[in-house]
Amino acid sequence: MKKITLMVLITFMMGAVFLGAQEEQWARFDPSPLEIISPEEESLSNPPFFHWHWKEEADSYRIVLQGIEEEKEWETSRNFFTAGEFLPTGFYSVRVKAFNEEGELLDTSREKEFRITEDSVGFEADWEDVQFPKGKRFFIDDEQLQTLREAEDSRQDYRERIVEKARETDVQEILDLQEPDEYEDDTWDRDQWNRINQAGYTVDGFMQQQVMAYLLTSEEQFAENSLQALEHIAEWDPVGSTGVWSSDHSAQSMMHALTTGYSTFRDRMDDELKDKVAANIRRRAEDMYRFLNPFQPKETASGMMNDPDNNHPWFCSVTLANGAMALMGEVEEAEEWLSFAIQMFHGVFLPRGDSTGGWHEGIDYWSYMLYYVMQFAHSLQVIDSVDLFHHPWLENTAIFKIVTHPPAGAHVPFGNCHHQSPNHFDQLIMIKLASVYQEPQMWKYVDHIDDTMHESRLFFALLWYDRDEKEGEVDIAPFHHFEDMGWVVALSDVFEKEEQVLFAMRSGPFFGRRFNHAHADQNHFIVAAGGDELIWDAGYYDGYLADHHRHFTVQSIAHNVPLFDGEGQVVFTPGADGKITRFEEEENRLVVEGDASEPIIYGGRAVKFIRTITMEDFQSFVVEDDIQADYKRQISWLLQSAYPIYYEQDTRRIRIEGDNYKIVGTFETDEDMEAELRDTFPIPPEGRNDRDYPEQYRLELRTVEEIEFWEPSFSFEVLPKE
Repeated sequence: MKKITLMVLITFMMGAVFLGAQEEQWARFDPSPLEIISPEEESLSNPPFFHWHWKEEADSYRIVLQGIEEEKEWETSRNFFTAGEFLPTGFYSVRVKAFNEEGELLDTSREKEFRITEDSVGFEADWEDVQFPKGKRFFIDDEQLQTLREAEDSRQDYRERIVEKARETDVQEILDLQEPDEYEDDTWDRDQWNRINQAGYTVDGFMQQQVMAYLLTSEEQFAENSLQALEHIAEWDPVGSTGVWSSDHSAQSMMHALTTGYSTFRDRMDDELKDKVAANIRRRAEDMYRFLNPFQPKETASGMMNDPDNNHPWFCSVTLANGAMALMGEVEEAEEWLSFAIQMFHGVFLPRGDSTGGWHEGIDYWSYMLYYVMQFAHSLQVIDSVDLFHHPWLENTAIFKIVTHPPAGAHVPFGNCHHQSPNHFDQLIMIKLASVYQEPQMWKYVDHIDDTMHESRLFFALLWYDRDEKEGEVDIAPFHHFEDMGWVVALSDVFEKEEQVLFAMRSGPFFGRRFNHAHADQNHFIVAAGGDELIWDAGYYDGYLADHHRHFTVQSIAHNVPLFDGEGQVVFTPGADGKITRFEEEENRLVVEGDASEPIIYGGRAVKFIRTITMEDFQSFVVEDDIQADYKRQISWLLQSAYPIYYEQDTRRIRIEGDNYKIVGTFETDEDMEAELRDTFPIPPEGRNDRDYPEQYRLELRTVEEIEFWEPSFSFEVLPKE
């Protein structure tokens, strides 16, 4: 028997204490034993994902499925299961039975009814026997590595830059970096949260550089730097400030750093260091698994987590998978962790994307969330039975980014975003999609982004770039309806700014359990031309729930929607659902109708708000509203712009002049109106992230009298400036 060092013994003892604290921490959020969590009433996936809260004494479970034409039973030792076969559409009921080691029935769950529809999407695979080759690097194999060493395209630049940067970086910067303090009194603090996250980002960025530089050059200094850094960060408490309880961002970064280094250098470590790093990874993975399973809302120091419509549990599941792949064959639970992560993506996460490719969190969070999905799907490509890139949503989603965030001109600003042209980060995600699907429009998008790949993204840019595109014309339709999320986008030209006209309207369901990245903007619309943001969103994303963001940017007062006695739509409220009820396209004519009449939307103040917008030739627009209040109220009609708005009281003429285009139109109503023009924010942005926050302009047209019914209209043209 090998001698057990004092450090390893301490590690084991700490692990035992940790497991007890871990169980106590997460157990208070658990549902009742055998309570079925998934599938939902309408199964998101087919095959469906079955998930329930385990029963402590159970050794195995039997899933009993009954349908009109189908009766099936499956056995598993886990508290989740995905069948490897499609089920016919229709109604089903499912129960879960728990058995002990002797095969005796312990308990049976309540019956849960659900339905498989044509929208229940997915693919068949071997979900139970999921393994990753022991000792294999989870991010690159030897054949891919040799390709990177010899590549002469964009990868040559990425390769040279990452090696150069790795040589410039001093390992002492990491060795001097101390584990951040935990929150005082376990109370979340934004500044401390930023410090915790930055520590994780710094560690991960360093490890990415040094590992990749070593693999490309075999220079010993890069290996020595990595091993020193691993020994240092493996001493950090896996359930301390950089654990998932404090910040899932830091938990992700730390796990990626540890697993990238461990899977690369495990054979070069002495037993003590190997045990130390592996123990830290294992403890982080155990904590993340208990956090995610059972998949229920759980309140951490950073707030309520595990909302599947939010990107956070997505990257937490990738974090778990990284730990599983790094420890596969060394830790018995690793196969279960990886299987759970894969099935969560297939059965819970990916099918939440719009069936036509959209993502309800908007253009910036599309990139952020896919950054982690691409990492996971890339690693899984070595497993023949599971390829997430076969999922219909991933196959379709590139078009959403292309038309809502084109490389030239304006973008669709719905929800939280930073109002900027696509940059290296957006380019990175499209590089991976283009490398997988090799579609000409994807590579054209990549080529038209005028930005240099940032050093922090070189690791994945080098890994993901693989250009062998199909030949073919790039023909992108002008009109797009992302039906499930309620976005309509009309774009005259994706790649040329000068002639580009962009129109978009939103009226869709509320996604998530409470806080999300959407705004109080049902039936809101925008129009831009030649890059000029003529009819626009107001407010800036200066920090999630910062004062300006929370009390202005997400509010209706910052959008082109009515107010009732000065009050807008409710924010962060499930059930505040709008709907696109009409989408008609014919050549260059588009008619869109949105219905935001659900009483919850305006907190009961409005019983009807239907907006119809007709666009002809990307030039002429007519906005017609049908509004009814719950009783007589003073109703406001809002218009926001990045440019000064001019309004003539007598004629009700409205003019907006941008740098390249202008809007000229008339507001029509039988009601007497009073107007107010503003060019200041009620709460100014805080100026985080060194971003500029230019002035914006708002026109508010209010009825002089209190009214119950109103049918105003706004007819305007988008014209080049003379």
